[in-house]
Amino acid sequence: MAAVLSDNPGLKGRVAELYSDAWRRGRHMAIASLAAYDREAGSSLKDALREWRATVPERPVYLLADVAGYDPRRVREPTDDRWPPGAARALNEHLGLDYPVREGRDPSVLDLSH
Repeated sequence: MAAVLSDNPGLKGRVAELYSDAWRRGRHMAIASLAAYDREAGSSLKDALREWRATVPERPVYLLADVAGYDPRRVREPTDDRWPPGAARALNEHLGLDYPVREGRDPSVLDLSH
């Protein structure tokens, strides 16, 4: 994302709009994938789609800075690899990693710079 914004500085003012649009498209893809999985497990496609549409949030539930690992509206480029707190903890748990999860003013992040 930092590279795209650097190459296209006019997009910086549209970051919130682009994030919302990406969430909407990602939600649509996630619902389709989850419903297809449920269908393989025996659910009707119509029922599965209805259930997942009601479950998956329509609007972003994470701050852009949490998803990106930095706030692209304030910082030109991230200084290191950073992950939102939940993602950091999940990576450590599921991949058996032991990267430190930093706490502080910035959201807790997984430090992948070492």
